[in-house]
Amino acid sequence: MPGTLRYVEITVWIAAWQMQCCGDPFRPGERVAWTVLRGARTVLGGARTVLGDQAVTVDAVEEHHQEDDSQVEPVIGTVASIRAVSRSGVTTDVELADGWTESPSGTGLMGYLVELTGAARGDEAARASR
Repeated sequence: MPGTLRYVEITVWIAAWQMQCCGDPFRPGERVAWTVLRGARTVLGGARTVLGDQAVTVDAVEEHHQEDDSQVEPVIGTVASIRAVSRSGVTTDVELADGWTESPSGTGLMGYLVELTGAARGDEAARASR
């Protein structure tokens, strides 16, 4: 139906340095609105090596520093779960993402895999946030 919003579940990658620089801490159950890069799987960079098979589950990459608006789009949704990813690829469920999560492997935090439910992207997200 024209004008109908589609809400889906998506996985967003958030690099630790993005959270440390410019991110707002969040928890499961919170509604979030982020800017993400289009073509997420091609922009994972070094995270792709660490994430391994988990990289194929990433639908979007959160971004604060992209100057070309044609490369980004809004996304909104409710945080269902957060997994901290260490530099060695170990994932741990966490209740808070703030960019400073301790790594259980002791190798440092690479970033977060965040599951959003009731998510909308692009024009749908823009309409839903009005």
